Amino acid sequence: MVKMRLFWVIFFLVLTIGYPILLLCPIRMVKLRNELKVFFYRTTFPTAVLCIIINYDIWLKNILDFKKYVLLVGILLGWICANISCSVVNKFNDVIIIPIKVLFDKKSIYDLGKILIMCMIEEILWRNIIWNYFYTNALVCNILEILIISLLFTLSHFHSYIKYIQLMDLFIFSLILCCLFNWLGSLWLVIIIHFVRNVFIDSLREGKKYD
Repeated sequence: MVKMRLFWVIFFLVLTIGYPILLLCPIRMVKLRNELKVFFYRTTFPTAVLCIIINYDIWLKNILDFKKYVLLVGILLGWICANISCSVVNKFNDVIIIPIKVLFDKKSIYDLGKILIMCMIEEILWRNIIWNYFYTNALVCNILEILIISLLFTLSHFHSYIKYIQLMDLFIFSLILCCLFNWLGSLWLVIIIHFVRNVFIDSLREGKKYD
């Protein structure tokens, strides 16, 4: 059972690395390239969900451990992370001037729910399950673990249309989340930070101010 769970985690990581390699490699056969794109697109998300399901014992205890301070701190840190993201792409003032009420007025319950679910899936997978497989108490190895997970997390968001400055932003964002999870061990904190940051960035994308 342990080997089977590890297999699916490794398979997910292979898919994560495989897609950007596919985009970067000069594959001349257009049909093969398109078929591989479809394979990665259709396989990665179900594999991620499967990894979460079969590794429920790793994250279930953390997801049930919700502390009251997490909501307020998560919202504040999520807003700060959104500001950091905009500063990286030279749009620092865009987040500060947008009232939270306006942000959420533009979002339906469905949109917010979809963003929340995706943030939960990503954080449970990257900051809890994959983290658990890499985990060690050695400080040097912890630093290496944070860097590796952040790099893989960034690669998992790689697409042909994404800008390299946005990849740098994602890498910095993942470093922040990994450090917070390593320090505080709160899964809900990184989920809320991720959710709030994504709501801000998504709203900026609607106004074409972030991309």
